[in-house]
Amino acid sequence: MSNEEVVVSSLGIVFILILIALIFFLYFIPTFVAFSRSHQFKWIIFLINFFAGFTFVGWIGALIWSLIDTDQSTKVYIQPARNTPHFSIASEIEKLTILRDNGDISNIEYRELKYKLLEKYNKKEIRR
Repeated sequence: MSNEEVVVSSLGIVFILILIALIFFLYFIPTFVAFSRSHQFKWIIFLINFFAGFTFVGWIGALIWSLIDTDQSTKVYIQPARNTPHFSIASEIEKLTILRDNGDISNIEYRELKYKLLEKYNKKEIRR
């Protein structure tokens, strides 16, 4: 074998390897799409692509399925409410004081409600 024949055969092998890689990439496009989109049925799409992809219908079916969004669940994002009144123990005691001063509650009721309020507040502080 001459040097020219070796170069030609080496280029032929490289060309064939590039062609095989290109065919492999094109053949598995539905699988690549399904995996890149984290499709719910990506492994089933891979199996359909692998076993039936050589038929045009199997390849197109796998491609279409990989492009369809099957996650029908609605995503709900809960954010804290803005401008909500913040619970303040001092403001609650102040409200009780106003009720007592206006005569709406008695001195005994004032002390009982204040005690319950402080007790509830202390329990919240202990849980944190």
